[in-house]
Amino acid sequence: MDHAKDLNMDPDRVWAGWAPDDIVSTDASGKALGENPAEKEFGGKVFDVDTSGHGGYWDKGSESLANQGRIIARMPPGEGKHRVHPHPHPPKTEGSDW
Repeated sequence: MDHAKDLNMDPDRVWAGWAPDDIVSTDASGKALGENPAEKEFGGKVFDVDTSGHGGYWDKGSESLANQGRIIARMPPGEGKHRVHPHPHPPKTEGSDW
């Protein structure tokens, strides 16, 4: 997936969460796993995460878990900030021409 709209649904209903120390959302996305859904360019929304690491999103009593429940129940979660990629692509270094 390159963009939330590729999911054939309203991008306003596409949510991602990320923790600054989650190696999957900070280092692997954009490589083997495709575009990072927590980045603004993906076109979805970001829910607030108060946990750490890749396994913390489901921690009992966490805001991260509560926000996922809110999304499932079609209630508004606490919104977080989009991840800013530390090394954005320089012009003309992405896509089929690269």
